[in-house]
Amino acid sequence: MRRGYRIIPKFVLGTPSDVVAHRTAWLPIRVRQFLNDFLIGTLNGKNTLYGLEEPKTKFGETHPTINDELLYKIRHGKVHPKGDIERFEGKTVHFKDGTSEEFDTVVACTGFWLVHPFFKKEFINYAEGPVPLWLRMFHPDHEPLYFVGMFQPLGCIWPGAELQAKIIARELSGQWQRPKNLRELSEREVNHPDFKQINTPRHTITVDAHRFFKRLRKELPKNWVSKGEVKTRI
Repeated sequence: MRRGYRIIPKFVLGTPSDVVAHRTAWLPIRVRQFLNDFLIGTLNGKNTLYGLEEPKTKFGETHPTINDELLYKIRHGKVHPKGDIERFEGKTVHFKDGTSEEFDTVVACTGFWLVHPFFKKEFINYAEGPVPLWLRMFHPDHEPLYFVGMFQPLGCIWPGAELQAKIIARELSGQWQRPKNLRELSEREVNHPDFKQINTPRHTITVDAHRFFKRLRKELPKNWVSKGEVKTRI
């Protein structure tokens, strides 16, 4: 592991961890950061107890690792954590802590990269640098182009993707109009992120799920959720 990460369980007291986090959405982010760190520390203890590096960032400044089994596997000797790699020499891997070991196979878990192979890079390339899209979906220059689900929430992604799709449907059906100052709004999203994360290509589209979903719901009418019976045909 290249840096220290927070290991978050999938469930807290039998409830999905993102649902638990949603119950504190009304609190300021700094307060939530403190409470989340306190809860994780109470449940897991320090990373050093598992041979892992301690996080050097505040909660939300890097993506956490959501896993119920990793710490268990480490303590039972099934997984042996190592630090960042310095170089390769044949099958020998030299680590930055001065140790070295031989391995038959190395699997590079580099995370996700924003790549759109169906676009020319001179047209759109979000693999590096900021992603100036309003509500993480509207391009300021290309009106017919929409991006759905291209955001990294600290929480569940599907409710946000559904809200984005509903806004698009309303625009296509003529029930909603995008604002005129779209470029200004897009730049504001870049310059005022929900979390000030570390500067890497992996941390350009992160949002606070609760704040982001609230911004999306502002673009929908109050009755956007149907209360009546819905009939479908298959």
